[in-house]
Amino acid sequence: GERIAGLGATELRRLGPLWPGRLADAVAAHRASGVRERSGPSVAALEPSMPAGATLLTSWIIAPA
Repeated sequence: GERIAGLGATELRRLGPLWPGRLADAVAAHRASGVRERSGPSVAALEPSMPAGATLLTSWIIAPA
């Protein structure tokens, strides 16, 4: 199976509601391990191409865990 930040889907499923914290810890440890960051602009920060006259609407939903 596919692994994300060194964690497999089976392990994340076993963690139940604790999986987000474990995944965040794994990502933080991965970054702290000296892995080189990707250089260049992030596509997440670029505005999408839109037709003339269109307006971009962004919405965020923050829900308690």
